[in-house]
Amino acid sequence: MVRTLVLPAYNEEKHIADMVRRSAPHVDHVIVIDNCSSDGTLREARQAGAITLHHCVNLGKAGSLKTGCEMALKLGSDVIAFMDSDGQHEPEDLPRFFRVLEEERLDIVIGRRADLRTMPPIRKLGTTLIALATKLLFKIDVKDVQSGFRVFRANIYEKIKWNSTGSAHYFADAEITARVGLAGLPCKEIEIRTIYHDKYKGMNALQGLNLLWRVFFWRLVF
Repeated sequence: MVRTLVLPAYNEEKHIADMVRRSAPHVDHVIVIDNCSSDGTLREARQAGAITLHHCVNLGKAGSLKTGCEMALKLGSDVIAFMDSDGQHEPEDLPRFFRVLEEERLDIVIGRRADLRTMPPIRKLGTTLIALATKLLFKIDVKDVQSGFRVFRANIYEKIKWNSTGSAHYFADAEITARVGLAGLPCKEIEIRTIYHDKYKGMNALQGLNLLWRVFFWRLVF
């Protein structure tokens, strides 16, 4: 079974090499998509041993994930993993994701951030509302709809392929979750620890409202 990790990266010079090296023992391929970074992200990823692809223009996270999936499929991957490149996810969790996917015969496993319980009240409310709307409209009970750490079988890619782009490129993870529910694919969340290296992470209130509106919009157009 060929397992491939896709790491979308934009100006992640500080973390990308560490992510590649720590992930490599757990997968067959590590693909880094450099999304038109202005720093040394591409150089660091190459030196760490990743397969590297470079966007000449910024296509956002959604575009980078698509590029990575297309390359993973060309490599004959059976399982594709997504992680964020900023060091907030722990590559050592990958074997646990793969094990749950296989042992429970699932199509996708999503990481649920443990710090959801300790979020500031306004962010916790927004996250809860988005999760409830997704459950109501797409029949999928996922608490961390926007988690960037997920592992799925390559043969479901066409069923979960997302349209989010432009200013909404950071909604790709939520759109994938909605499409998983719409297709009725076997799915499970497992808890993960999240390490924040930067002072601010996550959406602001306006972005959260925009995503909540899009969840309803997706139900109309999918």
